[in-house]
Amino acid sequence: MFYIFIPIIVIFLIWLICYLKNNQVLVSLPYLIILFITPIYEILDKYVFLKIFGCVCVPLTQKNMLNIPFNANDLRLVIFSIFLILDFIYSQKLAKSLKKENRLVYLASIIIVNVLLIILINNIFKWS
Repeated sequence: MFYIFIPIIVIFLIWLICYLKNNQVLVSLPYLIILFITPIYEILDKYVFLKIFGCVCVPLTQKNMLNIPFNANDLRLVIFSIFLILDFIYSQKLAKSLKKENRLVYLASIIIVNVLLIILINNIFKWS
């Protein structure tokens, strides 16, 4: 399943290197925010959120501290979706420094790359 993302990640890394060589580090930052947040979130997820919300190990008997049908996997999707929205707002401010014809491509690529990263991260770190 993950082999689908390999060409996308390679293209993304080549594109990111081109941005970094052109001294446009701030413009390439929205592509990296999700990657920077992931290790910090995984530590919190393992030691805090999993104890509070539980996992989906046994769906019928799943209990968590709050006694609601919401688990750590659902929380991960909510948190990363919030980061995606904030990342997009930040990238809109950065897009003002680009040429007008490049803005739409830049913003669309931010959304596409980050959504694919969130799907990949969710599939890799999913509690099952």
